[in-house]
Amino acid sequence: MPSFADSFWSEDLTSGLEKLFNQMYHGNDQNNLFIQLFASRMQFEVSYGRQLYTINDNIENLEEFHLKSEFYTTDSAFSHLLNKMSNEGDYHLNIASNIEILVLRPFSKWCKEHHDRIKYSEKTLKKSVENFKKSKTMINKLETEYFNKCRSLEDFKRLNFNEKDLGDTVETLKLFEKKNQQVQKENDHKKFATLASIDFDYITMRQTLKLLLLDLPKSDYKLPFLKFTITNTNNGNEITNFLLEQMSLKDVEQAEQFGQDLLNLGFIKYCNGVGNSFANSKKFQFQWKPYAYKFANIQIPDSQSISFTTTAATAATPTVTTSTKRSTSESGSLDSISLSTTITPTPPSTNATSTPNGKATDINIDNDKINSETVIEYHKPKPKNSPVPISDDLLALMTKHVSEKENTLFKLIRDVDKSDNKYFEECFKMDDLRCSIEELMIDHLSFMEKCEIDRLNAIKKATFDFCSIIGNKVISLKTCIEGMMEAENSIDTTKDLLNMILENHTGTFQPKVITYNNYYNPGNYQNFGIDLETRCRLDKKVVPLIISTILSFMDQLYPEMSNDKIRTSTWTLPVKLAETHKLRSILNEIPFTDNNQVLNILRESHSEPTTIASVLKIYLLELPEPLITNNIYDVLKVLYNDYPPTRETSTEGKSMNKKVEKISEKISEENERRDNENDDDANDDDDDTTAVDDIKPDNKSNPRSFSDANSESGLLLENKEVQGSKEHVDQKKIDDDRIKGLSTILTSLSKPHIATLDAISTHFYRLIKIIKMGDDGEKLAKDFKDKISQEFANCIIKINKPDELDLGCKIFYDLLTNKKQIFRELKKSKDK
Repeated sequence: MPSFADSFWSEDLTSGLEKLFNQMYHGNDQNNLFIQLFASRMQFEVSYGRQLYTINDNIENLEEFHLKSEFYTTDSAFSHLLNKMSNEGDYHLNIASNIEILVLRPFSKWCKEHHDRIKYSEKTLKKSVENFKKSKTMINKLETEYFNKCRSLEDFKRLNFNEKDLGDTVETLKLFEKKNQQVQKENDHKKFATLASIDFDYITMRQTLKLLLLDLPKSDYKLPFLKFTITNTNNGNEITNFLLEQMSLKDVEQAEQFGQDLLNLGFIKYCNGVGNSFANSKKFQFQWKPYAYKFANIQIPDSQSISFTTTAATAATPTVTTSTKRSTSESGSLDSISLSTTITPTPPSTNATSTPNGKATDINIDNDKINSETVIEYHKPKPKNSPVPISDDLLALMTKHVSEKENTLFKLIRDVDKSDNKYFEECFKMDDLRCSIEELMIDHLSFMEKCEIDRLNAIKKATFDFCSIIGNKVISLKTCIEGMMEAENSIDTTKDLLNMILENHTGTFQPKVITYNNYYNPGNYQNFGIDLETRCRLDKKVVPLIISTILSFMDQLYPEMSNDKIRTSTWTLPVKLAETHKLRSILNEIPFTDNNQVLNILRESHSEPTTIASVLKIYLLELPEPLITNNIYDVLKVLYNDYPPTRETSTEGKSMNKKVEKISEKISEENERRDNENDDDANDDDDDTTAVDDIKPDNKSNPRSFSDANSESGLLLENKEVQGSKEHVDQKKIDDDRIKGLSTILTSLSKPHIATLDAISTHFYRLIKIIKMGDDGEKLAKDFKDKISQEFANCIIKINKPDELDLGCKIFYDLLTNKKQIFRELKKSKDK
């Protein structure tokens, strides 16, 4: 059955969420209808019970009647009836009380909590998606700016330089760069200052500040009597103790002098008031100034950050911190994209949803990762064909020794380099942010699915309790109660959930990768999200290295697994998206030149086989064009509608054909025997013969007269078997036509697409063949073929509706079942 996590996705991420939450709020309205129904029945029970309980007040002269009731049997009967009616009023009041206590109160309280959970998840997701869309707009602006500057640079080079002059100019630039590096290296070893009687050069001072800024925990300081908070602070005692532990200073006095020198040099400032003295005290607070971060080449933590709260109303989700670095490049930043994107957990009000029966249903989104932190860092190499970076000092040095044209060229190169670095950094940060948003959405969609299941179960339980209360107290309402119980039994939570998904489905999970489009080498800096033909051209392979290597690596892992059940479940078990993204990030860092690089990463990552298999599925899902392209989708749909498949095995077909041949031989022998026996009186019995049609394989009628009833019935049974075999032959012809049509349609695919389909099909074809050799192998292989076809259905074609998933499943099943025939025909067509 499809799940929420794979059913409410859309291109803009917003429309799918809106449809989901509209249905969730519709469920809240349905809850209110049940509450109104129960409350109305409670009011009626109260009203009717009070009238029955006070029935004595409506009878006149009742006191005189009671005086005589001891003497007359008719009076005793009346008194007994009166008491029974009064007791019946008690029963109805008891029913009303039980409805309020056991049904209305707990169910109403649960409905309110359920509404709060939906509202919180909606607010969290919509706010996060809105911020993501704003940040994505900035990426598009950066890309436009980068390409415009590249075009300006190319136009200037074409108009003002020939190839020889341009080469000389670039050589001059390299010489200036080399000289600038030498000067900077010499400056780094010059003396910077003396702190606590210790001389520090620039490099040592920079490393010391990095240690203080990164390893010393910072805190926020609230100014007394003012609603103002100062970030990145430490008190004097913390700084002194850290210096004693890390710097190996001889005593506290030297550590205090070190702190005083930091204050004098402008790295820290006093927060408690006005002063220039450092004190080893917990009451004196000092803030690390921006100059310290700039000197140490570290980003200020609070200057650029976006925080997304991802907790559901009753659960806490993991903390995910993502930072991106690019070596030897100047990094820019966006107002809405941070250098670190943090998803912080919010303490839940409750950890479980309670159904009206008092039981708790666990609804934590991800209990295993609460308060955990995952840090993913990219160390991207400097693009090989990008211009040489030009610093401000180098530009000032060159200005004195080069012409005006060369100076302009150097400035344009510097602008392109800065824009490229900024676009590069922000593009990969945005892709990490996209992964975080997808993880966030999957967590909340799964959480909403649990909430919806709990809601349906809560309605079912409340209805059951309501009917039980009435049924236990009022026997006379048995017929009505049975009808109510039938209504309760008719509630099918699974069916309701499936209908909701099918009627309001907006799209399956198909991630859209934010690719970095380099002007000079498009697609050369990442592996995921690049179209298959470009990836194969860059890998110099007909199948992408990452696909072929993962399949080969899985072949190496199979012998280490204990049994076939574990081998098959590796491809079908669900994997947390965060684990898949973690391995994906490592594989996406650098382009690969051979399969050994991919194998080393897979071995060093120590990832589970299920995670490696999930990365292959994510790679196929993130392809801009699926393996079976969209232009042949409609043709395939018509083919499978006209030639529907059946999943009979080939061995069954062969055995059926053999049975047909045996039956045909028996019929021929019997007809010859009867011809010899009835040759003399055939003409006399023409009017009494019984016609038996469709006995012979050639379908011609052969009317004969039969005196033996048992022999006639035997032939009729054989006739039915022939009819069944003919139906099988017809289905076999349909299957053959469908397979031929599939082979013909797939010939329109490019060679990388066909080769990749062949590689994946071959891998599973061999695995299924090996599984069949084990104990109970036929059943296990058949189940695995069904499950793997469903698992890879949306990986080979683009799925927009749930029923389209069945088409992908049928195609992949045919590829596994008739692999040799299909790809043999494809190979012949390509060779022509």
